[in-house]
Amino acid sequence: MSYSVAYSTFANIPAENDGATDSEVASDISCEEGKPVADPVGSSDAQRETATLLDLYSGCGAMSTGLCLGAALSGIKLNTKWAVDMNEYACNSLKHNHPGTQVRNEKAEDFLALLKHWNALCKKYVVHSSNSSGSDLAQMSNDDEDDKNEALPNDLFEVERLLDICYGDPNKTGNDGLWFKVRWKTYDPSHDSWEPID
Repeated sequence: MSYSVAYSTFANIPAENDGATDSEVASDISCEEGKPVADPVGSSDAQRETATLLDLYSGCGAMSTGLCLGAALSGIKLNTKWAVDMNEYACNSLKHNHPGTQVRNEKAEDFLALLKHWNALCKKYVVHSSNSSGSDLAQMSNDDEDDKNEALPNDLFEVERLLDICYGDPNKTGNDGLWFKVRWKTYDPSHDSWEPID
């Protein structure tokens, strides 16, 4: 058998290789040369419809992989963009086997709660260029530059950037809610911490 990467399918080896040994067959076949038994799609990747998938309760990713393979047979390019599972080992396996997928090790219910809060967060915090003039943005930039020169009191810490967001209780405090993973200015990644939105 040969495997076609483009179609995610297997094909039978041509009849002239029937007498060949396993080592001869392996050396004669490449992904580009192998052709599937039937051309299920008949169109190039550029012409195929593309869709993304969120896999809740993903496990090691077998279900989403199967869905992607089935969708390919139907002419749809399905990409598992996000996966969520509580099992740390399943998430590690999925990250290893699907490096392009954002894998989250959390309860699916918490991830769905985050999605429900997402629209409100965007409305509250995202600056749309149509709603603010260039002078407003320039003023905000100047304010940021002024802040760089100010010394902070010892009991205050400055946020360098937000790394991640989740809904739940990552610090095991007993309070579910929105949390941001924060990178602190002048501190290395070992000091990153989950902080509540409040």
